[in-house]
Amino acid sequence: MDTELGWMHAVISVGFLLLVGVQQFHLLIPPDQSLHPQSYEPCDEKCGSFLGLFPKYKLCQETTSQSLCTAFPHWHQRDHFVSCGDCQFVESSPESHGEHDERGILVDFHWEDACSDSPYDYVGTLIFCEQGNGTFGYRSLNDTLPCGSSSPLLRLRPGLAYQLRLINEASEPTNLHPHGLYISGEGNADDITRYAGPGECLLYNWTLSDEHLDGTFLYHAHRHNITNHQVSGGAIGMLFVDTATPQTRPSWVDREKLLFIQSSKDEDFVNGMPKLHVPLIANTWYRFRIAVGDARGKLRSLRFDPEQCDVRLVATDGVWRSRGAAAPAFHYEVTGSTRMDLAVACQASSGIWYRVNSTDDEEPIVVMAVHVSEDVSQLNKLEDWIPPRPSHLQSRANFDMDDTWNITISKETGINGYLYDHERPIETFEFGQYHQWRLYNTDRHPFHLHIYHMQIVTPGGCGNIFEEGEWYDTISADSAVTDHCTVRFHMNAFSGRTVLHCHQLSHEDLGVMVWTDVIGGPDNSFLQVRSQETAFCEVCARPLP
Repeated sequence: MDTELGWMHAVISVGFLLLVGVQQFHLLIPPDQSLHPQSYEPCDEKCGSFLGLFPKYKLCQETTSQSLCTAFPHWHQRDHFVSCGDCQFVESSPESHGEHDERGILVDFHWEDACSDSPYDYVGTLIFCEQGNGTFGYRSLNDTLPCGSSSPLLRLRPGLAYQLRLINEASEPTNLHPHGLYISGEGNADDITRYAGPGECLLYNWTLSDEHLDGTFLYHAHRHNITNHQVSGGAIGMLFVDTATPQTRPSWVDREKLLFIQSSKDEDFVNGMPKLHVPLIANTWYRFRIAVGDARGKLRSLRFDPEQCDVRLVATDGVWRSRGAAAPAFHYEVTGSTRMDLAVACQASSGIWYRVNSTDDEEPIVVMAVHVSEDVSQLNKLEDWIPPRPSHLQSRANFDMDDTWNITISKETGINGYLYDHERPIETFEFGQYHQWRLYNTDRHPFHLHIYHMQIVTPGGCGNIFEEGEWYDTISADSAVTDHCTVRFHMNAFSGRTVLHCHQLSHEDLGVMVWTDVIGGPDNSFLQVRSQETAFCEVCARPLP
């Protein structure tokens, strides 16, 4: 009798679990959509089952049920394009809520391992959001921070392929530009003419070469006519490329302090905070990775206290100095997209000031609380580290140039008299050419070149942080030093669109942006947007409220 009752209880329990499973399954499907069996075919043996009850399915052709994962916020869907579109439960981690430590509310973006048959190594979802009153931002899929608090930090590795899904939950179109990455300006890599409307999304393919430089970069919105509006509202974040640590790498290089200085609506923030407190050990070298995100693009001052700290420039715009650490300096002029890596060691508590005027006596934006350690009694000599240079960053100072071009920038007339036209390039260049450009008026119009860094060959440099022989992707020369800045680079990697523009983004929106068409290079057709990706993007974004 007891046995029969036991079996009866077991049958009832299984039936109840099946019923609950069915209900949970249907809760994941938006009410205006239904599951159409004819749109599916069974997955292969890699898929498994849903909640241990139902067989999983893969996307076949046209279906909208792929949005079921985003209908429930704690479910994350793997790379859909590679036929392994199963849902996985993602636990919310404390990190995603952003603890107010020395990083403020700067949190790391979470990449997922791609499916085994994927052309990508990692996949991830970044959401473009809007809070109202012109406030924009980016957040990860499970991020609970308010929109506009702080954009997540994206970390990449050389030699790997990343698929990033950008979901637009705002009320206006947008896209994404990885500022400083050495990737194509075509297709789903970094074509700024692509965009996602409200409730839509874009898929990006960021495939980094094995020799991609280790550095500090940015990502930000780049939809023409509203770039300034969105970036000023907060649509900008930090992006790092990090190599594996070699045995010869000094320990201070990995002793990171991260500072993302962002100006939004005439207010300055560092890591999302009005003021940041950073703990340091006295007489210890640290690597300060600093990025500035200011759509206005005007020169501002970053100042340290020379009485308390030893500060040396080691990298700019994501490129390590070719001659090792610079001489000690305590005042740096930066533009709205400057990135600097500094070696910093302090003997007592001090601050960092970020102001229009370098003599300002206002409160510092960063307070460095220095603690004395018995283990570190005096400052050791800074160990230099000069990582290997990629082929496209080898010096061009003694090369013969294929092209010499003067570039004059004006708010009223654009670049060399041309305003932006997305259908017509300003010039057509042959792939593989060596270029020398003379840049005028960059003190008022910071000049940014997509894809390629530029080596300064002006004797003595161009003032500020722009040194002769070093490489930058955005240049704002000191007019008191020179009336123009001469740069060289080699178009040796990608054919197609290469964009150049003023990085005072209100000027870029007015048309101070052009592009050149590089012909005869490698076929970039693998980067073009594929119809299946486009179809998926129409259904992967969540509906607007």
